[in-house]
Amino acid sequence: MEHLSYRAAADLLEIIRLSQFAGLASWTETMDRLLALCAMCAPKNPTRTSAERILALSEWPMEDDWEEGEITSGSNEQGRTTLRPGGGNGGDFDDEPDFLYLYPGPHTGLAKWEFRPLDADPYPAVPHGHWEGRDRPKLDPYQGWVYDRTRQVRREPKKKITALWNDRIFRKFALETIRFHLEHFPYHGDWRVENPLRLPRRR
Repeated sequence: MEHLSYRAAADLLEIIRLSQFAGLASWTETMDRLLALCAMCAPKNPTRTSAERILALSEWPMEDDWEEGEITSGSNEQGRTTLRPGGGNGGDFDDEPDFLYLYPGPHTGLAKWEFRPLDADPYPAVPHGHWEGRDRPKLDPYQGWVYDRTRQVRREPKKKITALWNDRIFRKFALETIRFHLEHFPYHGDWRVENPLRLPRRR
């Protein structure tokens, strides 16, 4: 079988990821596409390694091991975060964050906000939340303001914002997102503090 070139495989992985981010493909479709990508890559292709790690972290079966008549959802959407392996794949994605996206845990009261580490838009903050994955409204997780375009429409309670910044996983996510933006979008330059990597303190 003729395999995809390294560049073609990397491009296809990017298309799969962007389709999922944009809501054009469900999580199940994304996992199936990653399986297909693995089948089209040579065993030592670094993009295949990346796809296999995503599947493994998502506990998605690499082989069809369903028994006849068995019904299963095949989905792993119960967790609060969806992870992507970061680094070590030898491809173009070594410096990208470990998260595909993050929904904070229900203990924060902000579980319907989706945070995207690869979102190039710095407004209203880096990172910022999207209500149920939509483009608008957006949440500034530092001050709690919710924006519809540039208009402040409401504010999340301070206790929810505090709970968010007390969450270990969100803090890791925020640091990775900020590092990614500092490296890839240095022209943004609209940081509110001298050191953007200094996160709000735990309370």
